[in-house]
Amino acid sequence: WTDHSWTVHREAMTVQREKEEAEERKRVEEEEAAAEAARAEAAANPPPVDPAADGEAEAEEQEDPRSEPSEASEVDLDGEKELLLDLETSAFGHLWLSFEDSARVVVSMDYEKWTDPTDRVYSPKKRRPGVQVLYLTQAGFRFQVLSDGTLVQSWPLAPSASEEFNPKPLLGLGVEPSAAFLPGSKADEEISRSILRSGIVCRTLLSGRVEVLHPDGTFAWRNPTEEELQGRVEALRRVGGAQLDTVVTMMQVYQSGFLRLASITPASLEAGIPGHWLVTRLDGTRVGRAACPQLPDPVEPPPAAAPAAGEEAPAEPAAPEQPELDPAEAELRQQLLNLPGAVEAQGTVEYDLPAVDSHRDIDPHTQQNIFTNSASVLRFDDRDGKRRTCLFGDGTRLEWAQTSSGYEVVVQKQRLAKVVCGVEKSAYTPKTKLIVECHDGTFLEITPQVINDKGELVEASPNRGAPPPTNAGMILRRPDGSIVRSFGDGEVDVIPKSMVVAMGEKEVLQRPNKENTYVAHCHSNELRLDDSEGNNFIVRGDNTLQVELAVSISGEEETASPRCEQSMVPYKHPDSAFLPLPTATPEPRLFVVYGDGEGEEILSPGTVAEIMRMARSDANTAVVDGDPLGTPMLGCSSHTIFTETSSCTPAVPVSPLRLPPIIAGSDLQMDQPWAGSAGMHQMITKASPAAAVEDEAKFTMFRQLIEYPAIPQAAREQYLAGFEKYGIWEREHAAAHEVIGKQSNARNVAQQ
Repeated sequence: WTDHSWTVHREAMTVQREKEEAEERKRVEEEEAAAEAARAEAAANPPPVDPAADGEAEAEEQEDPRSEPSEASEVDLDGEKELLLDLETSAFGHLWLSFEDSARVVVSMDYEKWTDPTDRVYSPKKRRPGVQVLYLTQAGFRFQVLSDGTLVQSWPLAPSASEEFNPKPLLGLGVEPSAAFLPGSKADEEISRSILRSGIVCRTLLSGRVEVLHPDGTFAWRNPTEEELQGRVEALRRVGGAQLDTVVTMMQVYQSGFLRLASITPASLEAGIPGHWLVTRLDGTRVGRAACPQLPDPVEPPPAAAPAAGEEAPAEPAAPEQPELDPAEAELRQQLLNLPGAVEAQGTVEYDLPAVDSHRDIDPHTQQNIFTNSASVLRFDDRDGKRRTCLFGDGTRLEWAQTSSGYEVVVQKQRLAKVVCGVEKSAYTPKTKLIVECHDGTFLEITPQVINDKGELVEASPNRGAPPPTNAGMILRRPDGSIVRSFGDGEVDVIPKSMVVAMGEKEVLQRPNKENTYVAHCHSNELRLDDSEGNNFIVRGDNTLQVELAVSISGEEETASPRCEQSMVPYKHPDSAFLPLPTATPEPRLFVVYGDGEGEEILSPGTVAEIMRMARSDANTAVVDGDPLGTPMLGCSSHTIFTETSSCTPAVPVSPLRLPPIIAGSDLQMDQPWAGSAGMHQMITKASPAAAVEDEAKFTMFRQLIEYPAIPQAAREQYLAGFEKYGIWEREHAAAHEVIGKQSNARNVAQQ
């Protein structure tokens, strides 16, 4: 439609719509008048009163409206209407989203923690189920954001844990399993890690062992129990691989009784009794903690009845039988209390362990405080105490820095994502935020949330005594500019990169409306899209589609089912002859494959412009524009994109680390500035064997776009005319060509 014709058409539709609205108002007024007359007649002639029916009605009114609500009900609390939802009848859904590079996002409601059956009815103003967001990269790295804002990272495991600790030779020769296969050994590789909002890292190893790394240098771990390790074996049997052999060997160590509580030795205490937490502080002091069976509460004797007047006092009632612990639990309790320095409090026993070696020093050049212990922990603090760095034995680095409103913790490790935890305790609105930098250039911004008194999701306070977070908002920023935003209660916005480029990220995230944005409602299992013309489209999880057009002459919003009865027949909207065409539609993709196996894709100028924009924004990419081509492609030009890549899995580079001179062993002099130590930088940036392997795996990948010259209209018409003449000539000589072909085939047969 042209602008003028569309204006005239819109005016005609407006008149038609006003006419329909007037008829609808008239119909509603007539129905209301008829209903009012019926009520007046019923009041004039009341039905006979039934006392039994009144009693039943009164009982129904007194029944608690929250006892058995349906999908949604309203109750009157303190004079205000409150909406209640039933968890069992709620229609929750999942959002699955795939990107061009095969990366995926999955958003699902997190309601499994509501395990209490009496807790299934809830008010959205007081609490709401959170969501879990999973981002899966093309390389197989998983980033899962839990409903409380915790980040869980996992990655594909190597085919073999370690050739040096391969258990197959030991199993084949019948050698006794050694301490090399204890949980926490080199063979027990890390399979995932969780990062809390405070910057604490929880590592989960192959055996089920959990290690906790604190920013202050405290190191804690817990070995799995024999039952937990057996569960790991059964889980890995369904997968197979070298990891199964490693865990089976660890199970043999457990079955040998080396770590059993009944035979506690200094070696078993050092390795960690299964199920016990071992905590090593920075100064070397250590304690163990374990859950202790509780003594049952004593049963009080019933109070004696008061004697009646003139009667003797009754005899004292027999003392009730006191409950006792199960013999196995009683033995376990006694064993725990017999540990050195054991103290019981609130169901937990804490006992003393021998301290490990530790050392403290002060760097004479920088005045940094340096702490280290034999638990493979190194920490050095700036002399003003505003910054400290902790290095752990697995390669994890935790950098704590004081900020104007709190502190910041940076979590880094080779080949893993970089995570920045910002904690603002003294801000006007205390809050926490996690920034995750993935290896593919994607950024995750996580904000733990709680519900305030108004029923709104706000930032959760990290201060002591504040309620823990129940929800978590998240913004996922892709390298191409597209954004996925989760609000923490099931609502998710999918914002295309074209809108972000046109409007800017800040304007897109702060705009009041959500035009041209996919909005998923996981709490109601539907996906909604509202375009700029006022048309609404809703797709529900039961495969139903609801269309609400801004303009409709006939009043019908969609075609009747079945929509496709005959092939090659278009089924259109009833008003398709009058409705305007969309301003932009997805471009068709055209591929040309030649006989020699090469192929090309025909691209539009807009697609090429987007490809070149993304290439220029990549630091590892070089672009060569407008290079003219020679024969046989005279007049054409090439646009080549060179990208430096590697066959190894991409990783986020770890920030340079400046060790204190007393540790690095550099020749830093007192009068030299700290940042200018050439020896120090050489020491830190020295290439490792892993870096040498990555250098060998690097290569340059190129992509070439060929720009063809525009075809003048006269040349196009000349070509079409010649093509038409050729078709006529081919049809006229088709019979002669058929005879020639038969004769040629006959001669070939005779020669054979």
